[in-house]
Amino acid sequence: MGNYLSIVAIFISLFGLLFQYFTVIVSIKERLSKLETKTELFWKCVENGVVKMLKTYPTEMEKDVLLDQMQHNELTLKTAQELRVILTAESESSKNNTLIYVLALGRLEQIIFDLTPRG
Repeated sequence: MGNYLSIVAIFISLFGLLFQYFTVIVSIKERLSKLETKTELFWKCVENGVVKMLKTYPTEMEKDVLLDQMQHNELTLKTAQELRVILTAESESSKNNTLIYVLALGRLEQIIFDLTPRG
């Protein structure tokens, strides 16, 4: 009888540990999902303002088209890298709007990271 109680106690302990473990995992997943949503909302707000400030129509059509693609989430890995080169060159030659370039390049780095194949 004592052996059965020990076995039951072990199973109850293991079940309790597993329950606690999976509860923590679910909580972490929920928090990460909320954080991801907030981050995406932040970048969308930043993106809209940054694109408007960086567009130079009709002076630099290529950059403006790429900025439109960025705003509409249509960039490919190649076009995102092209836009990064253009904006990096502009930011180095311009002393004005430094914050705008930093935000735009930060967003581009995130887009490039998301588009880069893993594996």
